[in-house]
Amino acid sequence: MSSTINPVITDAGLAAAIAADGDGISLQITHVALGAGSYTPTGLETALVDRRETVTISSGSVGVGGSFNLSVLFGANAGAAYEATEIGFYAGNPDSGGTLFAVHSSATSIVYRSTLDFLAQFALTLAAVPEGSVSVLIDPDAAILHALIEEHEEAVNPHPQYTPEADFNDLKARLDARIGTYFYHPVAVPPPFALKCNGAAVSRTTYAALFAVIGTIHGAGDGSTTFNLPELRGEFIRGLDDGRGVDPGRGIGTAQADDFKSHAHGIQSSGESGGVGNFIAGAGFTNRTINTTATGGTETRPRNVSALACIWFA
Repeated sequence: MSSTINPVITDAGLAAAIAADGDGISLQITHVALGAGSYTPTGLETALVDRRETVTISSGSVGVGGSFNLSVLFGANAGAAYEATEIGFYAGNPDSGGTLFAVHSSATSIVYRSTLDFLAQFALTLAAVPEGSVSVLIDPDAAILHALIEEHEEAVNPHPQYTPEADFNDLKARLDARIGTYFYHPVAVPPPFALKCNGAAVSRTTYAALFAVIGTIHGAGDGSTTFNLPELRGEFIRGLDDGRGVDPGRGIGTAQADDFKSHAHGIQSSGESGGVGNFIAGAGFTNRTINTTATGGTETRPRNVSALACIWFA
């Protein structure tokens, strides 16, 4: 995107150009600077008000009719980000007494300067400057850098360290596919993009992607704005029978109470009086109830390790 600037040739710049013309030489424009000052140039300026960055010219030319074309490359800004609102064209390095030849400033930003490179191209018209008194001095190293930048911009994959768009879309599709998936986490706080499977009612809007996958399988929440997460605290997961016949009649997300398979226990008597089916003199055979001693805990369970049950929501 291009921006229109209207640089003013300074009195010092015009004087230097006239002096150079009188000596039969050209005044060489060598540097371009950006700053954060905002004002209306008068031509009396000798420096930028708030100069932040200065670079050498990488390519340029002075044509007939006062045309003045140049390109400069501002690399990644090493300081704090800022809005560049002033620009100066210098004959000589401003850090070593260079002359401010022309200046532009306004309240409108030329460019926001951050960590990105900024390749600027300028087309200026030289007014009131003797013809042939201005030239552009190109930094050969900057010219090479300019060529490398152009090569970089034309490359099919100029940033191999970053994921190409096609790969990124594939990765996003893979990540989206995990939404609604249960998993177990080794600490009590779920990772980003996951929620605890604690049966809580959550927003259908905030967690729209998850709601699109599981809907109201685990509960409809308030019936309009919320839905329920799975309740997996203290539970074991059992694979859906899905027509096999081992655990028939189950729907996805349904719960079962604890149970154990029906079975019988045999008791062997030693034939002593009081045993089951023992013969007692004078009474014949008689049946008696024998109670076994209770053993075990509060539930039937396999060996296990606890972990936090979670569900991906994004």
